Amino acid sequence: MTVKIWAEEWLETYKRPSVGEGQYKNYLAHINGVIIPAIGSLKLKDVKDIHLQKILNSRAGKSGYDLKKLRGTIKAIFHRAVKSKLIAYSPAEELRLPAAKEGSYRSITDYEREKILALAETHHAGLWIKALLYAGIRPGETRALDWRHIDFKKGLLKLSVQ
Repeated sequence: MTVKIWAEEWLETYKRPSVGEGQYKNYLAHINGVIIPAIGSLKLKDVKDIHLQKILNSRAGKSGYDLKKLRGTIKAIFHRAVKSKLIAYSPAEELRLPAAKEGSYRSITDYEREKILALAETHHAGLWIKALLYAGIRPGETRALDWRHIDFKKGLLKLSVQ
């Protein structure tokens, strides 16, 4: 069985029924955007820890939070493969996180807000930029949003807490 087939099966069988839509989309983004392009064609039994470590290392400098989530997804996929007796051991057990962006956050200045809003008027993602700014949500939280989350009558954006 290939990593692609197993990762998709793992997601639909073990995660989709038990997680919210936002978390599901986060798993899907890691699987389709990172894991499958890197090792999707490999057979599960042929994956070594070096393959998985290289995936994490290729994301060095990204958000520490996202790196931890990616490592957790990889570990869960391979852990379940062991439990399902598809492989004898998990190559994901000793993965180390590469250097990541960690740090403090600050509020934007009035000047920055003015420039962001001016850009949002002409940028192709302007509406998304405004949603981030006005609703105070993080980019990752927008993955799960669709029209059913908007109450136009009350002027509300409904976010589910995971």
